Amino acid sequence: MTDKDLLNAQELYYLLEFRGIDFLFGIPCEQPNGSVFSSLSEKGILSPKGEINQMTVHYVELLKKYTESVHYIHIQQYIFGMDKDGLCVLLKETDNQYELLVGDALLMMQTALQHPIMRFSAAKNYEKMTGHLSVELMKKDFASSYSSLLVECYNGQYQLESQLAIGYKGEKFYNLDKEYHLADITDINPFEWFIQQVPQVARTTKKIMEEINHE
Repeated sequence: MTDKDLLNAQELYYLLEFRGIDFLFGIPCEQPNGSVFSSLSEKGILSPKGEINQMTVHYVELLKKYTESVHYIHIQQYIFGMDKDGLCVLLKETDNQYELLVGDALLMMQTALQHPIMRFSAAKNYEKMTGHLSVELMKKDFASSYSSLLVECYNGQYQLESQLAIGYKGEKFYNLDKEYHLADITDINPFEWFIQQVPQVARTTKKIMEEINHE
């Protein structure tokens, strides 16, 4: 990944204007200023004269697909916009800049499993499941504390449907309070909870496990 792969909020909202869209879930609204033209041109997303090119169309259509998602899954610094078939557009935040990727429910599951809390809670199946994943996709990491995990599930109308705020210490899971400090011990298994909340991931996980069991 290079700086050319990252877009700030102003650049994203400028590209949305091509489709007449004025809201991007999870991204603070920032009105584009005069520097947007030059920065997008430097990244090849606009022509040197500020005109539309193939890269412009690619990013605009990618963002449009994101806004049409039926589910939004927020996992730490990642937001997945998913359609009903499990295809998704992923926004990864890094220092107030965003990388756009195209993926599916497998990518979401793989990303979640890179968090130590998810990895520990999926321990009995982790090695088998990650053995079926791309080496490149396995390089994802998490910027925030490894001892806590926040997962939020929203519907297509941006309404919060479920949330998991959980911590890990001494091989035990804890609910987190409003300040995200460890509170009471919980018997929730984070990975099993995650699968139950996201049907697309549940289908993918079931398929992988069936393939493993038939080997």
